Amino acid sequence: MEQTVPAALMPADSAPRLHGDLAVWLVILIELATFALLFASFAFARVWEPQVFAQSQATLDLRFGAVNTMLLVSGSAGVARAVQALRAGAAPARAGRWWLFALACGVAFLALKGVEYADKFVAGVGLTTNTFYMFYILLTGFHFLHVLVGVVFIGAAIGVLKNNHIQVDFFYRHMPAGMARALALAVDVLRTAFFAAAVVMTVQMMAKIGNNASMTIVDLPMNIVYGVCLLGFVAMLVRSVQVSVVHWRRGYSVLERPETTMADR
Repeated sequence: MEQTVPAALMPADSAPRLHGDLAVWLVILIELATFALLFASFAFARVWEPQVFAQSQATLDLRFGAVNTMLLVSGSAGVARAVQALRAGAAPARAGRWWLFALACGVAFLALKGVEYADKFVAGVGLTTNTFYMFYILLTGFHFLHVLVGVVFIGAAIGVLKNNHIQVDFFYRHMPAGMARALALAVDVLRTAFFAAAVVMTVQMMAKIGNNASMTIVDLPMNIVYGVCLLGFVAMLVRSVQVSVVHWRRGYSVLERPETTMADR
């Protein structure tokens, strides 16, 4: 009869652990919390103003929504196939084609969404038109920025894959080792100081606002939004300190040795 070995007694390499980088998971959780708050506010407002939402929804072009959805799903599939190809050891050209496909889908989505925004703005629609369009512009605009960032990262991935990108570590390779170490240390210190300042200023802003300000649509304290921002800054500060400590202990950073990872010691 087989016996299950407790995780605490298993070797370090075989013990269950969270896949991926902890910082990535923190970003994902913050993103989920932000979108959950936005969609909950949207649903709450829709209950209170059903006629305004129904009339405004009727002015949207479903064809734009259908095409954009297909582009997003297709682009996501392209990214997944590119990653699968790289993991399977396929030729870089094969993965590159999938990256280009995903990039084309992302650019097409941004272009169509831009046309849709322009059409609404020309018609005089804006954040102050009504509650529905305020949420529509905020939610889709927030998503638009996410897709834009994704397109930039995919373009960077294509550049790395083709080895024709401009790397910051280029400068580190052509300067004395002592100067490179001092510069990398300065990057760690400045990055950590920036996030620490962001935490302090967010706390000060929350203390100044107190319970005197409420959200525009939902009668809840505005500090809930700033609290989510504070959580994100704290997570980034903790991660920055963790990375800085690792760099200090091992005596080099990824900037100095780009072939290394955070797991190397």
